[in-house]
Amino acid sequence: MKNHLASLLEAKRVYWKQRNSVRWVKLGDENTHFFHTMATISHKRNFIVSLTNADGSIVLDHEQKANLLWTAYKNRMGVSEFTNISYDLSSLLTAHNLEELDENFSDHEIDLVIKNLPNSHAPGPNGFNGLFIKKCWNIIKEDTIRLFKDFCAHSIDRSSINSSFIALIPKKENPEHVDDYRPISLLNYSLKCITKTLSSRLQKVILQLVHTNQYGFIKGRTIQDCLAWSF
Repeated sequence: MKNHLASLLEAKRVYWKQRNSVRWVKLGDENTHFFHTMATISHKRNFIVSLTNADGSIVLDHEQKANLLWTAYKNRMGVSEFTNISYDLSSLLTAHNLEELDENFSDHEIDLVIKNLPNSHAPGPNGFNGLFIKKCWNIIKEDTIRLFKDFCAHSIDRSSINSSFIALIPKKENPEHVDDYRPISLLNYSLKCITKTLSSRLQKVILQLVHTNQYGFIKGRTIQDCLAWSF
């Protein structure tokens, strides 16, 4: 009986899921009640109504929620303290010729990174996304290349472009605690292009720099995946 009831409930769930998909295809882009309802649901998902504190109390005030998030992530990051190294690090490392990592960016490298930018990822504080960079490349190309060159020559103030938006992505439906959110950084695309170029270079030599015990893990993964795993 239980198995039969479970199969009926699953069939009902699939039915309503398919019906909603059909309605979205037909009415998703029209100025209808369905469109406004979906927009309202999406807005509510992007709004943190309340948070539950460590003592179980519910926080509703905006400033209190902001302070709770700030304190939680600040404590999670911690404060770094220097620790003396009791062994000779140079004796454990194998020397590699990595001078090419410090070379100036070539026009080919820059064009390749711009070409492979995702179109619709969320923009950073400057408001530009990958699609804008591609569409306006013939207009902004010279200024962008000059930025790359100045970065290699250490002649720019990186703080002027090194800003980001911190967005909280829910890990599950109906998040309640701070730990139910995953913070991500939305960088300016100018800085993102530079970091992607650097990671593309490092991708070529990363297997030489990692211990053989980790080779099986890294093989077939991008440098971004490896860096994310290491942290």
